[in-house]
Amino acid sequence: MGAGLQSEISRLSQTGRQQFACDEPALRGIYVVREGRPEPFLPSLPALTCSGAHWRGVSVNSYAAPAVCIHRHEHPEHFLQLVLEGIVKYEVKTRGRNLRFVSRPGTICMLPCGTVDEINWAGATRRVVVAIRPRLLSETLEETRGKEIELFERWDLVDRHISGLIVAMTADLEEGMPAGSLYGESLMNALAVYLLNRYAARPVFSACKGGLPPLRLKR
Repeated sequence: MGAGLQSEISRLSQTGRQQFACDEPALRGIYVVREGRPEPFLPSLPALTCSGAHWRGVSVNSYAAPAVCIHRHEHPEHFLQLVLEGIVKYEVKTRGRNLRFVSRPGTICMLPCGTVDEINWAGATRRVVVAIRPRLLSETLEETRGKEIELFERWDLVDRHISGLIVAMTADLEEGMPAGSLYGESLMNALAVYLLNRYAARPVFSACKGGLPPLRLKR
């Protein structure tokens, strides 16, 4: 484990779980909570991160991951995982259930913050993982300000809109953000609006007629 990653884990352990989940303006990696301590989501280092982008309330990491069992953990942020490569069996243990799936390119795991699970991947995959701070969703639209947003839980979702936005965010990072940080932030906000409109467990705003809802783009 790299010294920088170990230092970040130590920092998060010292600040406590509530501050780790809510107070920082930018996420600094993909972490889960295990036995009360923040730990990296995967033991392997990411091939790509958004640490230099300083995107508010979101973290994007790309991994080339071998077969791995990710033992019981809790997600402190909303969580999206897009499989780019790998037709692999995976088993999920959550809420007293054992669920079995087969990943393919385009498979998405979408988990609301607070989800507790254990997941065993039987083979290697290449994937992009996105963590979204709950406050980002609640502050994206005027209609959702101050509301607690809960997303649906999906373990084998296929959605080309989500996939396209995640791939675009990843490409922007890979190419060094040639259009500047505002472009990446606009993709992030588009993803947040789509999640609110399509996958919020409870309706958060009524359908708009004749125009777009008032998006609050963060700079």
